[in-house]
Amino acid sequence: MREARHCARIIGLLVVSARVAVAQSPALDARSVTLWARLLAVHDARRADSVTIDEALASPVAPLRAAAARVIGLNRIASRYGALRTRLVAEPDTAAARDAAFALGVAADSAGCGALRQALARPDVQVAAAGALGEIGASCGAFAALLGAASSSAARAALLRAAGRWAPFPDSVVVDAYHAARRRDERWAALYVLGRSRRPAGAALARAASRDVDAGIREAAARLLTASLAPDEASRASANERLAVLLRDQAPHVRIAALRALATHGPQAMALLDATFRRERNTNVRIALAQVLVTIADSSSPAWAAWWHADTMPVVRGFLLAGAWQAGAVSTLPGAASFATARDPRLRIAMLEGGAARNAVTYAPDAALRLTDADARVRIAAFRALMRTTGALRDTLLAAHAATLLTDSVASVREAVLLAYERTAAARDVPMALAAYTRAGTDTSAVARNAALLLVASAWRRDSLAFDSTSLARLRDVDAEVDARLWPRVTVGPGATWRRRDGIDTTLARYEEIVRRVIVPALAGRTAQLRITTARGVVRITLDGVRAPMTVDHLSRLAERGYFTGMQFHRVVPAFVAQTGDPRGDGSGGPGVSIRDELNRLRYTRGAVGMALSGPDTGGSQFFLTLAPQPHLDGHYTMFGRVRSGSVAMDALVQGDRMDMQPSRSP
Repeated sequence: MREARHCARIIGLLVVSARVAVAQSPALDARSVTLWARLLAVHDARRADSVTIDEALASPVAPLRAAAARVIGLNRIASRYGALRTRLVAEPDTAAARDAAFALGVAADSAGCGALRQALARPDVQVAAAGALGEIGASCGAFAALLGAASSSAARAALLRAAGRWAPFPDSVVVDAYHAARRRDERWAALYVLGRSRRPAGAALARAASRDVDAGIREAAARLLTASLAPDEASRASANERLAVLLRDQAPHVRIAALRALATHGPQAMALLDATFRRERNTNVRIALAQVLVTIADSSSPAWAAWWHADTMPVVRGFLLAGAWQAGAVSTLPGAASFATARDPRLRIAMLEGGAARNAVTYAPDAALRLTDADARVRIAAFRALMRTTGALRDTLLAAHAATLLTDSVASVREAVLLAYERTAAARDVPMALAAYTRAGTDTSAVARNAALLLVASAWRRDSLAFDSTSLARLRDVDAEVDARLWPRVTVGPGATWRRRDGIDTTLARYEEIVRRVIVPALAGRTAQLRITTARGVVRITLDGVRAPMTVDHLSRLAERGYFTGMQFHRVVPAFVAQTGDPRGDGSGGPGVSIRDELNRLRYTRGAVGMALSGPDTGGSQFFLTLAPQPHLDGHYTMFGRVRSGSVAMDALVQGDRMDMQPSRSP
């Protein structure tokens, strides 16, 4: 009864909203600015503030209603799921209705399946409804029935991209959908989900699809020509024949997909890959070749030395070197004795990663020698190589080197050691954690301080009865400020009295500033941009200040103060993503504070820009550009922008390229 009364109230409010809605959302008045600021605060604190939510849902400003819908889903405000279902029918603004559908999918609200199925008949909302049904999965009904109810090609493509969530996988339905597809997006989605789900049913489609005029279709087809999806010798031979053609494709992404598939066919693919490496001129394709060599070449293969001579780029040689160490072929490379003192730190890191991957135990003495390397990234890589050992040897190595590393001048080195202890923390480790916390007091970054506090909390959970009075007294004297995102993990036992540090201002005034600084200009069409300058060219990003205002504000402020100057693209995976924003350059660094996820229904097509995460709400400064469509990221990583220009420069990026990023005005 209470739910029915609430839904009736919401419908009444919607009627009022519909009467005042206009084709273009009105400018935000002072009341709307404050209300949106309150909504940001609710989202940021993950509160279930139904008063603010209801006021925002009743706003005459459609984007504010849409934002309220997203917050219901992101904050899991179950008492307002009914309002989302109502909005699928009664919301007068298309975008707000789509966000209501998206929020039901984020919330995995199976009770909303009926409303979402009905929304498949609403042309302006059915794509968002299909995406939400895909997020919820099989509990919303049979895949074939849902696919049949989707009347648009775009909606069917959205469902096909999510077919992997149904069990058993609807092989025949997806294959039939490919053959019956009216548009390219449906065919690509069918191939994509068959490839991602490793379905043999896709192999038969792949041979014909690999001849398609569309490069994206050929790329998706190439992923299906792997050995695991070829049931017999004849089909493997046919797959190899098609891959040989695709390795000469004019599109680099197609060639990369083809060589990765070919590498699964074992040593017989070596001759073809070797011929490809010798003629290939695209750097990222050569990197991909270097990455897969270790999967098919043994220690006696002449390819190691031949490829090493053929390419002197450090990034290519780094992957070759790591693979050679892993395969036991490093002695075949010219100058092997000098690798330990290689001038380029990427080669020293590659040596450590490859040697530890081959045999961490026998490689441990060599890794220990690199703990004093001049480059902090190499020292961290050496420590991680040691930590790949197990049992008593791992404990012995940790005890032998921790004291020295915990006095390192670079905070990220100390953080790596403390986090290694956290996994098995005990009361005996608390004095070490306290000393590390004190040592980190002058750091400009909070990473080592945070790691020390996490170690103490882990020790308390595992070994609280062994805490002696001295340790407890010292912990009570620690005037610790705990990052807000770490608060639930750290404030146990002695940490219960520590102060919370949000890292960023959480007053209403700050959120009002974000609304005025980011949201108001975006609604007025004054789109904020970021300009990334690299040796490969300039990449311009258009930011979405309405759907990801806190993320846009956070990154823009970092850029304004020059935070990104000189940083590397520390991770570039050809035909996948290019990632940057880490001051450490090893994928583990950040600004010392984290921000909330602002998940939205924007799709990760080629050129999307999203926040890199190590878990929910862990975004800091690392972000990535998608080099090809990545539907599995949709709705799971904050997308805050899109590449507006510079796609050629984006495609040319290689791991280790340096960059600068600054705000840029709209032309």
